[in-house]
Amino acid sequence: MYQQFYGLTDEPFKKEINTSDIFHSTSLKELFKRFDYIKEHRGIMVVYGESGTGKTTALRYLIDSFNPKAFLPVYIPLSTVRTSDFYRQLNNYLKGERAHFKSHIFRAIQKQIIDYAVHKSIIPCIILDEAHLLNDNIFKELQIITNFKCDTIDPAVFILCGQPLLMDKLRKSILNSFYQRISLKYNLEFVSKDEMKKYIQHRLKLVKCEQEILQPAAYEAVYKMSGGKLRVAGDIIKFSMKICAGEKREKITQEDVMTAAQEVV
Repeated sequence: MYQQFYGLTDEPFKKEINTSDIFHSTSLKELFKRFDYIKEHRGIMVVYGESGTGKTTALRYLIDSFNPKAFLPVYIPLSTVRTSDFYRQLNNYLKGERAHFKSHIFRAIQKQIIDYAVHKSIIPCIILDEAHLLNDNIFKELQIITNFKCDTIDPAVFILCGQPLLMDKLRKSILNSFYQRISLKYNLEFVSKDEMKKYIQHRLKLVKCEQEILQPAAYEAVYKMSGGKLRVAGDIIKFSMKICAGEKREKITQEDVMTAAQEVV
């Protein structure tokens, strides 16, 4: 209903946005620079940030940026697993030899990584999303998995992505050795007030909304009520548009935003 009222060609704040249409905030631009670095130098990278900062969207952008002739992206979103399940999961994604015992699966994983990197000139990029849910034992196993030829080579990229709890876990004394192996650590932050306005305008423009439908005070209210979280801001705007469309009003006011936020936040 509200899409027709505003003459939109699509849902303005849907999750399934093309990575080419992603809004590049200052923090996201910095993250993409670090992605370029880790792709070139390989090793382990940690990306962390509060829920709603756009971490998974950033990972989608990274995966889409890979040249399939040079990189093999391995995206693993399921982190609440036992160590044995983790090994099997990773081995399956790498298409390693089927094995039953942990030591055999470990060798199959390392063999596949070396085979891709050395013999096929394809760098595996293993991405663990929601990594703050991994248990300590898996972090210890990752230290072993990422040890190639006594640490003389880095044939793969490992990216651990999760909420700030991830860093709390990695800083534990029992994981100190693994923590020291991490090449890059980046905290993806919320957008600023100015960036929030640009983000909203960017997403509305993508669906052919050319007119300014938010009053100045409404932009500030969205930023305040969302706390700089793009996902929450999008939900607030959608609900505000529904309110206005129902009342046949084009302009979203501060009051509309506050009403919508009560339903969304």
